[in-house]
Amino acid sequence: MIHNSDCFPIDSLPQLLREAVIDVQLVTKAPIPIVFSSFLGAASLACSPRRRVKRFNKLVSSIALYFILIAQSGERKTTCDNIACKQIFEFEAELLGRYKADLAAYSVALANWKAKRQGVTTALKHAAAIGIDCTPIEARLGEVIACEPVKPNLASLILRDITPDALVQRLDAMPVAGVFSSEAGALFQSKTFNNLGVFNIAWDCGTLRVDRKNQTPLVVENPTVTLSLMMQPDVLKSFLDQKGAQARSIGFLARCLVAFPSSTMGYRFESVHEIKTPGLDAFNEWISETLRDMFSPSGVLKGESQVLEFSQQAQGACREYTNLIESNLQPNYNLTDIPDAASKIGENMARIAAIFHILQGDNGEISWDTTQAAIAVSNWFLAQFKRLFGTTYQMPDWEMDAQILHAFISDMAARLNSLQFRKNDLRQRAPNRLRNKLYFESALNELLRRGVVQIGMQGKTTMVQLVPYPNLQQPAALPGVVAGI
Repeated sequence: MIHNSDCFPIDSLPQLLREAVIDVQLVTKAPIPIVFSSFLGAASLACSPRRRVKRFNKLVSSIALYFILIAQSGERKTTCDNIACKQIFEFEAELLGRYKADLAAYSVALANWKAKRQGVTTALKHAAAIGIDCTPIEARLGEVIACEPVKPNLASLILRDITPDALVQRLDAMPVAGVFSSEAGALFQSKTFNNLGVFNIAWDCGTLRVDRKNQTPLVVENPTVTLSLMMQPDVLKSFLDQKGAQARSIGFLARCLVAFPSSTMGYRFESVHEIKTPGLDAFNEWISETLRDMFSPSGVLKGESQVLEFSQQAQGACREYTNLIESNLQPNYNLTDIPDAASKIGENMARIAAIFHILQGDNGEISWDTTQAAIAVSNWFLAQFKRLFGTTYQMPDWEMDAQILHAFISDMAARLNSLQFRKNDLRQRAPNRLRNKLYFESALNELLRRGVVQIGMQGKTTMVQLVPYPNLQQPAALPGVVAGI
């Protein structure tokens, strides 16, 4: 039986992904969100190049994902990454073997080219010295220079530790990369995240540019970067203390699917039975086939770009989800305290839906069922973001006083079988805080505004009457979890 104390919506996942996650959770006993992020991160890296997704509003975006998992060391993210990325590592080993062979051939070709260039250069010097026409030799030198062999690039997909400038240089060679780390504290404390804007641009599939002194600027169009990081809580706190304001203000954290799953330490008991992993085997096969469809044997991207679209019914689901999120950004509603993450969750949902669609091997448009599955996963991550970065709701004193006074008057009405009371009697018998005239009058005026009481005079006595069935104005939703999350 799998350990799912975080109520992650594992039943919503596509069968191929769900069965792989369950297999690996049973083997590693790691928290399901960590296992899931490793596998969806691997899927994102394998299938996101050359693919985009068009949402209902006609906006087109990348389908690559960013994950940040917060957990203590020992939660086995490295193990999960290694299992999920096994076929990627093997593909990289093949690329390395091909690179070494190409590098050897390049060395021979370069030596041959240098000899030709030296010979033509010597002939040109000799011709110039004796005063004969150099035009044919200059033309020959131009031809030789134009044929300078190109040094092969080592095509690697997964990066562990890299600076923003080095990332751009690496993407210039091949515009696809995955930054995976189970100890991301070193990355966050190094220069890797000094320039968060680079990662924002990469997520947006924009144009990366690095100006270099006395060299041609590096310009990378439409990069595809997958991020899958895990850090310890104290590292996250340190990062937020130093760069948290920047990370929130420029939208870096909002672009990430962030979670702090419950630890499984203390519950990772080994089974006496052998655990078979047919789901993992099927996932590995899918990754292998996807990589070979996406890259040539030397690591060059092949094939045409493809834009995935939602079916008409799925577009309606996307629109409803977007409107639900938007409505909960109103003052005092559920997502008011995390507008940055809320504004990006619709796009993250579309990316997840696109990857789910590819994992299922579906042709044509993204279905309604796949969209609902992506919404369930997105809601879970949005609730996690709110739990980590949202503000804890505290009811204002005036609101609390009004509710206490309403409950007190209702109780009085039930006990005395009456809806009408003298105002002074209510104040004298009210809970201690409300016997203060200022607090009592404030609470009573709020109840009057809401229409739950009426105030009138009987002679010289002020009377308060409870309205048993008031036509209440719909109150603002308290901050919490979006309906359906």
